[in-house]
Amino acid sequence: MSVTTSAPFPPNDISIVVYGHSHADDINSELAHLHHSPNVRFVPPGASRENVIFNFMAIARAAPVHIVLFVHPINPGALDQRLLGPFVPHLRFVAGTGAGFDHVDSNYLSSNGVMYANNPIAVPDHTAATTVQLIIQTVRAAYEAGAFGRR
Repeated sequence: MSVTTSAPFPPNDISIVVYGHSHADDINSELAHLHHSPNVRFVPPGASRENVIFNFMAIARAAPVHIVLFVHPINPGALDQRLLGPFVPHLRFVAGTGAGFDHVDSNYLSSNGVMYANNPIAVPDHTAATTVQLIIQTVRAAYEAGAFGRR
């Protein structure tokens, strides 16, 4: 797989790399209008981590990259020096999917002046389903505890 365009970014502009399709699903549909922007490169998901790194290196050789957005539900592994290193020292912001920072080398990012944020719409369905399950289990356990106490 390769990036969607090979032309260099326009000079003196902020450049963005998006890991994910520009029109694949509801989460990414908001990015569809960026598909034809000369400042945005899309790297299709589904490739191996090595292929993503190869694509990132090719993009970085063409022009500086300032922002990387991971909009596909599955990140290409750890967000670390190996994956994001080609974009340093120009990289300033990375946004990823999911919750937490277990997959993010925050020491590497912060030492290079890169900010990281999780995508707020990445996991609401899973979070909501887990919350409902925990509420149901709590009610069930409270009922069982009450019944045990009455014996």
